[in-house]
Amino acid sequence: MISCISKRVKTLLFELFAAPIIQYKQPYTVIDKHIKPAVDMLNSIDGVETIASCHGHLFGHIEAPYIYFKAPTDTAAYLHKQIWTTTQHKSIYWVIEGRYNSECELCFSLRSPPCELAYYHFFSRLRLFGYRRLELEQSMLELAQLIKSASKTLKQPIGDKY
Repeated sequence: MISCISKRVKTLLFELFAAPIIQYKQPYTVIDKHIKPAVDMLNSIDGVETIASCHGHLFGHIEAPYIYFKAPTDTAAYLHKQIWTTTQHKSIYWVIEGRYNSECELCFSLRSPPCELAYYHFFSRLRLFGYRRLELEQSMLELAQLIKSASKTLKQPIGDKY
């Protein structure tokens, strides 16, 4: 128990003091390390192109985790169904929503509503993005595995998907 608390406190201190410095020195083209596996899995799907992403930050450029991407509508719908049905009862769940970009192209945002809600409240953000950071990172790893699993199904002939 003490080991777990110690690890959480170390993570919180890292997110408070070291992570913002690393973030400011990192070029925009570098994908945040905890969301990168999910980004890579999305990019491995035919027709999917990621545009932007973030693994969530407590300080510095404060942001909730997300992946913004282009994809065929049926692909995004299938991914959403697989991700939502698996994560909907977890404390950190994920959804995919469509929105039009400035060129009137339909794009999709893969995001976590609980993380976005925490983003707006300092102590909630401190708890989720700092103290419970390891849980958030585990959720992003699980997300990558869900995308990988769904991508295998997406590669099957259309009649075999559903």
